[in-house]
Amino acid sequence: MEISSVNFNHPPAQLVAIGGIDDRILKAASDKLLAYLKAKYPHVDFKDPKCVRFEHTLWQDASLDCPKDGYYYDQMVTPGYKIRFLVGNGVYDIHTNADVDNIQVVSPQFDLGR
Repeated sequence: MEISSVNFNHPPAQLVAIGGIDDRILKAASDKLLAYLKAKYPHVDFKDPKCVRFEHTLWQDASLDCPKDGYYYDQMVTPGYKIRFLVGNGVYDIHTNADVDNIQVVSPQFDLGR
């Protein structure tokens, strides 16, 4: 998977070189995004999400800044990632926890898949 830029907002001790980004994180996030897009636009064949931003973050709780009504979230700082993809004509943000077992597709900034 190609990465065109990386944006880290943490002290230098926490930076990871582009080559150090775990491919399983990008693969899991892009798979989740493609499943989301296929469900939303079944008639469009989206391929090859391009990662344009990848940053480590500390979420305020386990909702990953994507709370859903009626759900309880552990109220603890949760390490994870913010990942931005370009796919089709859209820009999509993904929020994950560090284990990448909680992956949330954030509302797209530009969603032109229709």
